[in-house]
Amino acid sequence: DQPWAWQAREFIRKVCVGKPLRCEFDYSRTLPKDGKKMNFFSIWRHFGKDTDADASINFDRNLNVEILEHGYSNFIVQRSYDEISKNLDLYSAAEKSSKEKKTGINSTKSPGLFNFSDLIAANREKKKNFTKFLVGKKNVPCVVEYCFSSTKYKLRIDGNNCMIPFSLLGIKSVNKDKNNTELFDKLFNLGLEYVNENTLQREGTCDIIQADRVGNYFGFLNIKGKNMAINLLSEGLAVINNISNAQIPADFKKAEKTAESEKKNIW
Repeated sequence: DQPWAWQAREFIRKVCVGKPLRCEFDYSRTLPKDGKKMNFFSIWRHFGKDTDADASINFDRNLNVEILEHGYSNFIVQRSYDEISKNLDLYSAAEKSSKEKKTGINSTKSPGLFNFSDLIAANREKKKNFTKFLVGKKNVPCVVEYCFSSTKYKLRIDGNNCMIPFSLLGIKSVNKDKNNTELFDKLFNLGLEYVNENTLQREGTCDIIQADRVGNYFGFLNIKGKNMAINLLSEGLAVINNISNAQIPADFKKAEKTAESEKKNIW
């Protein structure tokens, strides 16, 4: 809720999530209370077009420098410790640049506060009011804010200033349950790990096909142009579950057959 905090968060999400980074040890200091050492690191990223992970990557941008240049933080001069950051000159110059260009917190502009309606925690009436704006929409830009399971997510819909509970249509996977067997728990965790690795905090599009009475939304989610339901079926982390009246893409069956023939995970 602080000015520029949202912009700082979004900047870091866009340049870091799903991208190759280099974490470099910078310095350490001894804590005065218990004498323990705390290590500090710098994060470097590749600046430019996306690069394949196995290619030769030039990590040429220090994340702290970028945050300071955009005016998303203040530079705090280190007190005298056993060791200090070797990048202090870079940080000082970055803050000076921000002040000269009047970016972020060093500007006189008001960034405005971003207020999203969290429809997961909202009352039933508020949830129902949003369905008329959302159901039936296709190719809706969204961000995956959280993964509850491999098939259920919390999606942020910027165009409607809301966050919705969203489940993938046409498939089902193992749910979290205290009565699960060890095998079912393993399959649940594999599915959750997969979507956390490939969808969490990523931008994508969704087709919102339908909603139930309590405001849960159902449809299709695409990340980097790929249908997540098909990805899960291909990995054997879900099976087809066409209990709705919605038309299920033909590729679903093909993906499921592939996983079955290769005996992946569920199979």
